Amino acid sequence: MKQTIYLVSELGIKTTHIYYLYRGQNGLVGV
Repeated sequence: MKQTIYLVSELGIKTTHIYYLYRGQNGLVGV
């Protein structure tokens, strides 16, 4: 059970990181 929670949290962190990275790039471009 702990592994499942760890994988879910890990996936959430990666998704959030990609989202903010994408937003940051768009912000720099001015889109």
